[in-house]
Amino acid sequence: MGKFKPKAKSKSKEKQSSSIAKDNENSITNVEETNAFSKIQAGAEILLEVVSRLPPKDIFKIKSVSKGIHNLTTKPEFAAKHFLNCKALSANLTGFFCQFVDSEYFYDPEFIPIEPDADRLPDTPLNFLKDGKNNSYDVVKVFDSCNGLLLCCIYTGKKKVKTYLVCNPLTKECVALPFHNKRSNKFYYALLAETTYAGYFTYKVVCVLTPKDNDSCSILLVFSSETGEWKEFEEISLPALCYESMMGSKVVLNSKLFWDCLEGHILVCHLNKNGASQRCYELIQSPRAPLGRSLWKSKDKLFCYCQGFDNEFPVWSLSLNNEKELEWKVEGCKEFEMLNEDLSKEFASGLTQATKGPKPRVGFKIIGFKPESNLIYLWKPDLIIKYDFTERDLEILWGYGGAPLPSRILPYVHSFAKMSEKSNSYVDVERNKRKTRCTASRSQ
Repeated sequence: MGKFKPKAKSKSKEKQSSSIAKDNENSITNVEETNAFSKIQAGAEILLEVVSRLPPKDIFKIKSVSKGIHNLTTKPEFAAKHFLNCKALSANLTGFFCQFVDSEYFYDPEFIPIEPDADRLPDTPLNFLKDGKNNSYDVVKVFDSCNGLLLCCIYTGKKKVKTYLVCNPLTKECVALPFHNKRSNKFYYALLAETTYAGYFTYKVVCVLTPKDNDSCSILLVFSSETGEWKEFEEISLPALCYESMMGSKVVLNSKLFWDCLEGHILVCHLNKNGASQRCYELIQSPRAPLGRSLWKSKDKLFCYCQGFDNEFPVWSLSLNNEKELEWKVEGCKEFEMLNEDLSKEFASGLTQATKGPKPRVGFKIIGFKPESNLIYLWKPDLIIKYDFTERDLEILWGYGGAPLPSRILPYVHSFAKMSEKSNSYVDVERNKRKTRCTASRSQ
């Protein structure tokens, strides 16, 4: 019996050593799998960080040959990361949308890049918004642009409104808006949009119109992507609409829309209210401008260029006074004196030069500004001009002689953000009323 005890003992030792070996093997395998998963996760994070710092034109090149990168660029977290990185970069202005119009016809929208090799759009005429695509008789009219979104209207037949849309021309996503029940012969639209940290767009559509029975005041309507509904503000009567020029009339700064659309005032609309006590909008008295105004932003500050005469101050900035109230202050304008001098040499007519007394400045609208490179983009009828303040270099970026004048020139920047993480209102465009609540997004 004693001889068999050592053998039993050796068997138990073998079992123990075998189990220990298996446990060690399993633990090694688990460690390897954990390390492999960590490497994959770290690699994905690095890829997200690298790709989100590329300009859109480079992203389009690599996503067409890589399914993984293509899938990455469709995720909201990529859109949020790309938006923050592009916001920090200097060259976030991509180009301008323009659209020619004459008395009988709307031409297809055109896109003008600010650089010859700049980013292009997959469908510049916005045919993806039409029901019949390229063969459709529908006409797309672009009203406004803001941070990657376009506000458009689809006409059918003889300028009969079919529907209003907010779309992302880069991703070809769009959302149809419900019709409001106000009637007017004179109305203007503006778009206010931003990308959230979750990678989705949040936006408001602002409509200012003149009542049919009263030309001396205006009505304010605001559509919100959060509610999917229009809201009318009746607590105060707005001033009358002024003669509106779409070029240089609005600026979005710090989630606020500054819009030069009312007589003697600039309308300010907030994308996000700070508390229930804050109103959705406010009015700011505008500086005197005999021949027109242009708004632009630089380093989180709002500026206004007032078109007038040589003996008037042309540049104002909006700031808080000692009473914490907004007021306009005259800015040093040496750079704009140089700009006016160079424009006068290039474009001033003999009639203007022969005028007695104060001479009118050469008319232009500011449509884009890149303060980090000291570049400014101007609209003068038939021309888009790029001007370098440092080099005093004036370059015609785009222009047509004798062509119909564009109805608007709109600055545009690419964005990969998704339209909305919430459902929106469906629009029955035939009956001109909202029928039910569901998602109205469509993409291609």
